[in-house]
Amino acid sequence: MLASKLAGAVYDGHATDSGMAGSDSDSQPLTCTGRACFGLTYTVSAVLCAIAAVLMAWVGCRSAKRYVSLATAGLC
Repeated sequence: MLASKLAGAVYDGHATDSGMAGSDSDSQPLTCTGRACFGLTYTVSAVLCAIAAVLMAWVGCRSAKRYVSLATAGLC
């Protein structure tokens, strides 16, 4: 959901910067391609995925230690 909102906002911003926004239905449709339109969205999404992966690994390690201590105590 964040990526779609971010992509839309960045796309609209670049369409506005190029003077394409506000065009009427008779003119060319708004188009924006390449790194300028989606590079920021890709970078932010990649960084957030990397952060999520690190956090999931941390939770996994922390949980594993907890389950090992429960199994050693005979509670599991």
